[in-house]
Amino acid sequence: MAVETADPPTTGLDPLGQAGWGLRVGTYAQLCEARERILGAGWPVGEIETLPAQWTLTARDPDGRPVDVRAHRPRTTTPLPPPATG
Repeated sequence: MAVETADPPTTGLDPLGQAGWGLRVGTYAQLCEARERILGAGWPVGEIETLPAQWTLTARDPDGRPVDVRAHRPRTTTPLPPPATG
């Protein structure tokens, strides 16, 4: 979705609420690689934040708007206890 607005973009990097759009990568390693590439290109980028279900960082698009880049964390499965007998 592309949206034009007369409001200027926000100035801080906030991975939990400022981004107008986002991208998803497949793994934490790919998220780290994306961050390094953004830094290598000379663009500002936030730290990787660890959330319960994903890792996220915020960068800026060429117009200065925040963009979230995220990778879902692997699900852990806890086996169910055996059914009660009795």
